[in-house]
Amino acid sequence: MCIGRRIIRGLFSVMVASGSFAFAAAPPDPSALSPVIESIEGDKIVIVKKPAGNTVGEKGTFVNFGDRIKTGPRASAKIRYPDGSKLLIGRASEMEIQDSKNGVQYNELKSGEVRGIIAKPRGLVLPNAPPRFVIRSRSAVMGVRGTDFVMNLDEELAKTELHTLEGTVELASDEATLMQGKGVRIEKDQSATAESGKIAEPATFDRKLYDLVLEASQPEFVSLTRNDVEIAAHNTTQLKAPDGLRVTETMTRTGMRLFQFSLNSLFLKQNSGGQVSSGQASWNPTLYLLGIFALRGHAGFTLLKGRTQSDRFVASQFGIILGLELLDPILLEVGGGNESWGDHGNSSPYGMASLAYRLGGARFVERIFVGVSGRGNTVSTSLEPRNGAISIRAGVGVQF
Repeated sequence: MCIGRRIIRGLFSVMVASGSFAFAAAPPDPSALSPVIESIEGDKIVIVKKPAGNTVGEKGTFVNFGDRIKTGPRASAKIRYPDGSKLLIGRASEMEIQDSKNGVQYNELKSGEVRGIIAKPRGLVLPNAPPRFVIRSRSAVMGVRGTDFVMNLDEELAKTELHTLEGTVELASDEATLMQGKGVRIEKDQSATAESGKIAEPATFDRKLYDLVLEASQPEFVSLTRNDVEIAAHNTTQLKAPDGLRVTETMTRTGMRLFQFSLNSLFLKQNSGGQVSSGQASWNPTLYLLGIFALRGHAGFTLLKGRTQSDRFVASQFGIILGLELLDPILLEVGGGNESWGDHGNSSPYGMASLAYRLGGARFVERIFVGVSGRGNTVSTSLEPRNGAISIRAGVGVQF
């Protein structure tokens, strides 16, 4: 019995030792120790400058502390740090990823423009605690604990420009002043410049107009933010056109979105005094135009019934809808086209108008709306609307 117990204990000890050895011998996850290039937009020209020589940066390339990342004239890169912080390097920019010491990640902007989404520290943070993320430049040094900012360095003028999008950023002429908590505080929606060791007084800037400027000057840079779910949560502000008309971020894009649909209920009034409600599904490919306009196609299908309970048919609508956003995030939609009830009535022109509330971003439910529509003439079924009457519609717009 004792021999059996000894054998079992011996086997158990070997298993534990083997498991411990295997655990200890397992290589650490590089992503938990080093920054990594998470994605690249544009022409993909990104160079990682290392002491041993330059290499081409790609998605998944790990960056050692001390390496420099240089982007091409039409390329932007997104760097993810071990703590989850992200740094977007704009086109024609150069950034050095420096050491991380005592919980502070140091970096140096050599030229160009960067945007940082810095992870907030966990637990209690003392007011005078050192910043968690520092960016040095020729004319200033900035530090943040957890915020969203854009920093630009004009290499020729040695001038640094900072815009705070969320939280607070501290800007100082030297590192000692920054670490003592005596830097100039740049609050949300404020900007400041630093030149020749002097920091200008922070001033409020128009965030929506500034986003439009970024849209034009750093298109790849902006694409990186739109394609990142985490960053999108920080980028919920709306844009404002220079002429004072308000538009959403989605409406400032150009291009086509094919996979947009609408699901709504349609409420009809009959000549007989009765009424009927039915569901309607429509395909709405959308062409976004620069500014506050969008053209939305409309191919809608509604299940209706005729004079008898068993007489069911599908009514079809085909037309164009113009979207006009004047009061963010309220969207006015007006349009028209042709509606057909097949053998149950003549084809007729129709018009529609609705107010939509845009939810924005990459949400599945893109907008909710309520509106009215009407045909140009009556039809020969028990569902014919009253002459001059309108139908009420309400529903949601979805996208894939």
